[in-house]
Amino acid sequence: MARSRIRCRFAFSRVSVSGSFQYIGSRYTQIDDLTPGIGTVNIASFPGTIGGPLTQNTFTFNPLLPAYSLFNIRLGVGAVELGRSGVHHNVTDERALLALDRERGLRARVGYLTNQPRTLGVSLRFNY
Repeated sequence: MARSRIRCRFAFSRVSVSGSFQYIGSRYTQIDDLTPGIGTVNIASFPGTIGGPLTQNTFTFNPLLPAYSLFNIRLGVGAVELGRSGVHHNVTDERALLALDRERGLRARVGYLTNQPRTLGVSLRFNY
């Protein structure tokens, strides 16, 4: 009786390390954000009610978005046939304000678009 064996062996001969650092300085989302008084909304001027009794007549926000830094890293081991890597995005878990989000001008909602929080992941690669 003949025996057959299938042997699968991977020798990891490649190690990779990569990273990225990104610094974004303080900035405005739109050119209109430089208009004097843009950060103050007179909510008493809106027709009808805005959701209940008002405790103040104005809403204030700072249109100047603060600076932020992001750091990402990837570590991997692999061979020609198989590769694995681990990724770590936003290592410092920075909460970056990316843009000022306004709905219907400044009459409905004012908020900030933010970045992705700290994220860990794994990547697998197989060549055949």
